[in-house]
Amino acid sequence: MSSAQMSHSDFARSILGAAMAPERVARMVNQVLGDGFTVDPTPVGPVGLAVASARGVPGTVRARCSDDPHWDVNLTVPVALRVKVALRGAGLVPAKVEYQIRVIAHTRLRLLLESPGFVVVDVETVRREDVEALVVPLDIPSRLVAWVGKVNSVVAESVVTYFNRLVHSPKFADNLRFDVLAIVERAFAQGLPVASLKIAERAG
Repeated sequence: MSSAQMSHSDFARSILGAAMAPERVARMVNQVLGDGFTVDPTPVGPVGLAVASARGVPGTVRARCSDDPHWDVNLTVPVALRVKVALRGAGLVPAKVEYQIRVIAHTRLRLLLESPGFVVVDVETVRREDVEALVVPLDIPSRLVAWVGKVNSVVAESVVTYFNRLVHSPKFADNLRFDVLAIVERAFAQGLPVASLKIAERAG
């Protein structure tokens, strides 16, 4: 075997490695995440003392090669949330308070091969411990409600649910499944006219 040749397994690893380049993966996930999502009103605090709702906007996704041999890429997804908490029977605090919450979700991706010629991006399920949430109360009353209602935990759980629903949705799955044979066929179809022309020129 010459230096210009490689084994089938090496060729496959090379192609998959290029497909899973961290910067490429980050761009792909950014496109699929979209502009944002909402957290439906959720009871928080003792006996549903308050109801929290939120609007989340994904930030720039970060990706890097994974040290785990079973995964290809480590993914970090930041989310900025604006949370509104409505209090029931408010007394010493306002009926509504707001927070800014910075959430960071961590997950991993890998490429799986499917017969006859599909490549599928597998995304690890996000768990509560994979999500970091930093609550930034905007005033003193909101600090009180954050302590009583554990708003950060509620929002983090909502982000986990949102992310896992998204990665298992048909829209997400369609964007993470590639027909390699179809790609090769299109490449040949686009290249054959040029190749035929060159052959004809040489023959002339």
